[in-house]
Amino acid sequence: MRGFRLGIIFLLNLSVSALLAQVDLAGKIIQPKDSLITLIVPPTSLGGETRKRTKRLSDGNTFRFSIQTEIATPAVIAHAGSTIPIFILPDQSFTLEFTASQEEVSGIRFGGPGGGDNTFLQAYLRFLEAETPPLDSMQLARSTAKEYRRLMDEHRAARVRFVSTYSSSAEAEVDPSLLQWLRNDIAYTYATKLLRYPSVFQDLHKGTKTRTPPASYYSFLTGIRLNNPEAILLDSYQRFLESFLIYKMERPMGWELRTGGEQQYTELNRYFLGLPLYYMQYLVFERSIQWLVDPAYMAKEYQAFMVSKSPKLLKSKVRRLKESPPKIYSMKSFSIVGGPLLYEVFQLQNSNRLDSSFFIGQPTVLYFYDRRLARGDFIIRYLKRLKRKLVAHPDLNICLVDVNTDFNAWQKVYAKNGYRDQPITHLSMNYFDTFFDQRIQQGRYPNMVFAD
Repeated sequence: MRGFRLGIIFLLNLSVSALLAQVDLAGKIIQPKDSLITLIVPPTSLGGETRKRTKRLSDGNTFRFSIQTEIATPAVIAHAGSTIPIFILPDQSFTLEFTASQEEVSGIRFGGPGGGDNTFLQAYLRFLEAETPPLDSMQLARSTAKEYRRLMDEHRAARVRFVSTYSSSAEAEVDPSLLQWLRNDIAYTYATKLLRYPSVFQDLHKGTKTRTPPASYYSFLTGIRLNNPEAILLDSYQRFLESFLIYKMERPMGWELRTGGEQQYTELNRYFLGLPLYYMQYLVFERSIQWLVDPAYMAKEYQAFMVSKSPKLLKSKVRRLKESPPKIYSMKSFSIVGGPLLYEVFQLQNSNRLDSSFFIGQPTVLYFYDRRLARGDFIIRYLKRLKRKLVAHPDLNICLVDVNTDFNAWQKVYAKNGYRDQPITHLSMNYFDTFFDQRIQQGRYPNMVFAD
């Protein structure tokens, strides 16, 4: 399973002993590609550090790792560019044997107390690859809300059937915590897809009337736990929390959740409590530009968060955010790979490129987005409001930078939407995909950078 991304395997047992349990992992590689093997245990979303241990194969191409953990946790076995996802449960040691001579690892065999759980995990991942392919965006574009709901229900039911059938017929007993993780992951994955349909896929219906699902469409929410501390480390649950808040705020693309602060705290306290509330507050800290626009307000919220009952690891993440808020870049340090950024990479609608005078003596906000991935009307609306809020700073220039490489298509969009008459400056950046230094990105789209 080359390059497997472990984005879905997170589970937390919150009622654990303070004592760490030791798990031993012994194994053998048939026809190894090199002499090293690595065990990688990622940090949880609540904090912590990546644990990585590399060992040299012993005689007979065998290996052994010991790791202490108080929670059920995902991990990865890596060898010569190939990875095998595994699931570790406290006090459940297991063995692993696989063949590495092919392009991908093959013949994966587990044994021992935790072996049955990992055999189940591998079977489930193979099922996802073979039986539930990604949904075709064009199929979604043609779907009504009712058809889309039916499509999601069918996909969800297929996963549920697999889990139920496997667990009831497996020779080895599957640990209940792994079964619960799988069921939670399925439930929240599809709840998120259903919540996002009206906004994310509306972009595939340009030129048609906005589709608003009937109230019956959202009946799936009656069977969903909003406050589920046992699921807090599942990526699917985290995405659901964010999507649910956006749904309740009636912000179709939720840009305010990524850039604002004050309104989010009001909404969060209405719907969430305990760990889910703390995690969502952390997201506001992580994505808010209020660190720069309203530092006094953020300082007050920071102090309240630090004296709350939030987990220590999550507090440490917020502390690091406060110490390193969104970075401010000078145009002198803002760079193209291999050299300083040239002002002329920014292009105006009339095809002219910027010169240095555009930035001299004029602080500039550069807000990067790709119209292929995000809906520009929501971003523009937000930037207009930001411009009005910063009326006391008339020298501040706010720019929306399109990073799509098709300049001609951008010109047509510019002309069609009357961008010329807006109080913000619209720019194109044709060189983004090839030359732009990816290290300056601030998380996910859209990215905001302050220059000079």
